[in-house]
Amino acid sequence: MRRIAVSGYYGFGNAGDEAILAAMIEGLRELVPDVRFTVISGDPACTARVHGVEAVPRADVAGVVRALAGSDLLLSGGGSLLQDVTSQRNIPYYLGLVALARALGKPVMLYAQGVGPVSGAAGRWLIRRVCNAVQQITVRDEESLAALREMGVVHPPVEVTADASLALEPAAGFEGREALRAEGADPDRRPLVGLALRSWREGADPAALARLADALVEDLGAQVCFVAMQSPEDEAMARAVLARMSRPGGVLLRGSDNPRELLALVGALDAVIGMRLHALIFAALTGVPLLGLSYDPKVDNFLRALGWEEALAVGQAPVERVVARVRSFLERRGELKDLLARRVAPLRERARRNNELAAGLLAHPSFHSSTS
Repeated sequence: MRRIAVSGYYGFGNAGDEAILAAMIEGLRELVPDVRFTVISGDPACTARVHGVEAVPRADVAGVVRALAGSDLLLSGGGSLLQDVTSQRNIPYYLGLVALARALGKPVMLYAQGVGPVSGAAGRWLIRRVCNAVQQITVRDEESLAALREMGVVHPPVEVTADASLALEPAAGFEGREALRAEGADPDRRPLVGLALRSWREGADPAALARLADALVEDLGAQVCFVAMQSPEDEAMARAVLARMSRPGGVLLRGSDNPRELLALVGALDAVIGMRLHALIFAALTGVPLLGLSYDPKVDNFLRALGWEEALAVGQAPVERVVARVRSFLERRGELKDLLARRVAPLRERARRNNELAAGLLAHPSFHSSTS
């Protein structure tokens, strides 16, 4: 039996990160049937229940050390761990775990990481110092590779793959349209437009977003379905927009803590407008036309890799332009579904590559002895 410790932003109600974890676990279990996982989590009970793994609290220092000491490999990632925009603590925390694993003699793979932005000199130094001592790095886009190279990470093999969640499959037997009906949506009589919002320091103005939602209802006859990818933060943002809408036609989807079920639910929508990266990824995976509202380079990077229309900047997206794009999506739904299937296929293969490389590290322990 082989044991993998996993470090990431898990157990915090973020559907995108939970999708990454689900795809990681599912893919590696296919390749290494006897693998066992211990996930360092903000909510170990939830992580264990949803993913069927062992989990240890992030704050349990002794438990984390035991998990790393008892592992054959640490996977750090995926997601946007190595950035200092959301918190100055991100880089020291996640790379501290990497350094601890290396001090214990454990191999480490930085798994499907999205790197940057990194503005602080200390964070850049830590990335250069610690990442050069790991055994394998995969990043989810070319921009992350360029960021690592610019910060001086040159030693381990680095491969551009794709966000790990792109390998996820919808939950078997979960009917997305029925789930939407249960949430109060009406998929039989009008188009459903998903709106996946988050609060942000600049541009995420509930009043402006309410005007957009009203226009979707009035001009397209749509029902606006607010998709909360992170609870409870996104729900609060959705409620703020709903409270400012002047027209009926909005519904807040409670969603699911199971990322495969949420993927199926998003797949039952007719179009998705999203600030949240993984709402856009879920739409692309299920063939739902998507429009990005960019607040972070990762949104632009994904749309570029997909070969899709560029995102509109949050706070600078004219309502008329957004409505025109969504109208085009609805008119060309079948054509765009086929186009997305073709565009997503190579990204899915690249996402699966993350697990192939991780399985290779488990299978070749002699490779683990390399250091910087």
